[in-house]
Amino acid sequence: PTAGTITKTDIKLGELAQASKEIMVLQDVDNLYLEANINEVNVANINIEAPVELTFDAFGAENIFGGKILKIDPASTLISGVVNYKVTVSIDSSPTLRPGMTANMTILVREKSGILMIPTRAIITDKAGKKTARLITNPKIKTYKETEVAAGMEGDGGLTEITAGLKENDEIV
Repeated sequence: PTAGTITKTDIKLGELAQASKEIMVLQDVDNLYLEANINEVNVANINIEAPVELTFDAFGAENIFGGKILKIDPASTLISGVVNYKVTVSIDSSPTLRPGMTANMTILVREKSGILMIPTRAIITDKAGKKTARLITNPKIKTYKETEVAAGMEGDGGLTEITAGLKENDEIV
C-alpha cells in the first residue's frame, strides 16, 4: 500500500477488469522529478549534484526554477541510433506542476568568472590547428594583424575563453 493520487482511470463502472490491462494510475504528485536522455558525448561532463536551471512551457521561459542531478543511469539507451543515458533531476521549488508537463533543462557543467571571452567565430583555426584572432592595430582605418591566441573553455552563446594572446579592451574583427 502507498499514498498517492489517482491520475488516470481506464475502466468504467461495471466493466470487468482484465489481468494484463491497466485500470488506474496511482502517482505521488507531491514528489515529482524530471527525467531526460543525455547523449554519450555530453554525459561524460555531467556530475551527480550538478545544478540545473529548469523552465516549464506551462509557466513561460522567464520563470526559472532550480534543481540538481540526482542520478545518472549506468545503462545506456539507444535512441535513433544514438547512445543516451537517462538522468534524474530534482525540482527545488516546485510551482503547480502536473505529471507529464514539458520541461527544459540547462545543466551547469563548469563555471568560471573574471575571464576574457570573445565570440568563437572570431577565432580562426588553420590546417595545423594554430588559433589566431584579428587584432585591430589602427581603430580609425580598421587595419588589423593576426595574433596567435590560446583558447580555454567554450561557453554558452557562442563565446570562447581566451587564456593568452589578447588582453582586456583589445578590439578584434
